[in-house]
Amino acid sequence: MNRYESAVLILEEMATLLDMAGIQGWAESLRRVGSYNESEASVLYNTVLGMYGGSGSLSDIVLYHNGELLKEENNKFDELRSKLYLLCR
Repeated sequence: MNRYESAVLILEEMATLLDMAGIQGWAESLRRVGSYNESEASVLYNTVLGMYGGSGSLSDIVLYHNGELLKEENNKFDELRSKLYLLCR
C-alpha cells in the first residue's frame, strides 16, 4: 500500500469513529478529502495538514457518545490522527 492509499484508508477509519460519536461535520470533511484522486495526492496532504492547526482543529477532537467518553475509540482515533499527520507531512 502506498502513501496515498494509506492516507485515504486512515481518513475513512477516522470518519467512521467520528460518525460513531455524532461528529458528522468532521466525518464529512475527512471523507471529502479522502475522495481526492491519487493525482491530487499533494493537495490531499496539504489539506490534511491544514486541519491540524488552530482552535477547533482536528487535534482538538475528543470522542463522546451520550455524554460518555469513548476511551478505546479515542485511543484509536489518536493513533490514526498521529499516523495521518506523519504520512502527510
